[in-house]
Amino acid sequence: MSDLHTDFSAAHAAAVLHDFSTASPLVHCLTNDVVQSFTANVLLALGASPAMVVDPGEAAQFAALADALLINVGTLESTRADAMLAAVHSANQAGKPWVLDPVAVGGLRFRTDFVRELLPCKPAAIRGNASEIIALSGVASQGRGVDSHDASFTAIPAARELAACWSTVVAVTGEVDYVTDGVRVWAINGGHPVMTRVVGTGCALSAVVAAFCARGEDALSQVATACAVMAHAGGRAAAQSNGPAGTDPSGGAGIQADLKTFSALSAYGTSVITALVAQNTQGVQSVYRIEPDFVAAQLDSVLSDVRIDSAKIGMLAQSDIVEAVAERLQRYAVPYIVLDTVMLAKSGDPLLAPEAVAAIRETLLPRVSLITPNLSEAAALLACNAATTEREMKAQGQGLLEMGCQAVLIKGGHLSDTESPDWLFQRGHAPQRFCAPRVNTHHTHGTGCALSAALTALRPRHHDWENTVQAAKHYLQHALLAADSLEVGQGIGPVHHFHQWW
Repeated sequence: MSDLHTDFSAAHAAAVLHDFSTASPLVHCLTNDVVQSFTANVLLALGASPAMVVDPGEAAQFAALADALLINVGTLESTRADAMLAAVHSANQAGKPWVLDPVAVGGLRFRTDFVRELLPCKPAAIRGNASEIIALSGVASQGRGVDSHDASFTAIPAARELAACWSTVVAVTGEVDYVTDGVRVWAINGGHPVMTRVVGTGCALSAVVAAFCARGEDALSQVATACAVMAHAGGRAAAQSNGPAGTDPSGGAGIQADLKTFSALSAYGTSVITALVAQNTQGVQSVYRIEPDFVAAQLDSVLSDVRIDSAKIGMLAQSDIVEAVAERLQRYAVPYIVLDTVMLAKSGDPLLAPEAVAAIRETLLPRVSLITPNLSEAAALLACNAATTEREMKAQGQGLLEMGCQAVLIKGGHLSDTESPDWLFQRGHAPQRFCAPRVNTHHTHGTGCALSAALTALRPRHHDWENTVQAAKHYLQHALLAADSLEVGQGIGPVHHFHQWW
């Protein structure tokens, strides 16, 4: 049988998507614990309604009520397996489609045996990476857990065999997605290379496949359209992030840290330099001020040419640079702007002139989407003493909000506690607390830069600041946990921005 494929047309996808937009399918997701929030947000963005009911008794009952069921074995354990099996049987009895995501099948025996037990229950679709699909067909693959070391096109024969054997549609996703019903094979292009390296993308796609399968007609077209929609969204979500900031030749903070964070989180970064800083892990040796007109010229160069989905503002140094940046932000429309109120280096060296604090307070705070002050920066903006308790933190966060900010994330990493609490304040919302265990490391250089850059890169992909903060703190926590492995410099070393990769 030939492995030749046909490109799936945009016109075909558009027609299916138009029909989908008239419905709001309820998708029951028995999915990976790690990606539940991300998956729910993706479904909501499409107009679908997600639900995660995991008790074995309730899962079976709810599967009959939902329009489609997703079975994702990413965090499989015995009780969850019972719930999944009961839900599948209930969905079949009710005539509802279910979709299988065989995460890490072939690498682990328990889940491999369980997924093969599920196959006779006839999923409407199976979505996996090349290694998972090849392993599920019984052929040896080169996968490792959720990572595929097989190119997607190499799994086409296995996908066709699975589809024909179980009368289902199989989607092999990767650099190019291939979807087959055992006879026809459609190729879906148009995503972004980094999508294969973003945690949760495949799991969310499986949920989107389930949502489209709820339409109950021409399953091959529905699954191919789901892949096309996700590819298009992923291409756009490789957000272009821009940031005026100072530099750090040692690479741990400033614009160097921002660009590393953007790249680690699959965002394309541009940059505007506001100051050249001679610094390393032991302190700041010198600052060379950039003329405000040249800062403005850099902003014009970027903002007049490149679509910017979000922007981070870091070190501004002088009041006239603050005013230049504020003027350009008023001229150009940037959806999300994060202001990292950089005033002191980790070593304690000043990075902002005292008179510039007033300029930030008066000209920037009302124009940005979120500010991320630490305790000393919040105190400087409010002209008061630094908070020493969470109660004082909350009062100061509320005070900053009342100064005209749209949202405030006040960081409590400098509190003397076993935890590192941050508080998010937004207009019309109750304050929200985010906490993580304090990491026992001396190497915290650039933590503020990394967090604000992560918030900037992630905000275009999340429904609100709450989910964005959760994702950004998760990234920073792991960057701190891996910091000791870098061994950079003789002073306060940097966090590990690329902890996910090396």
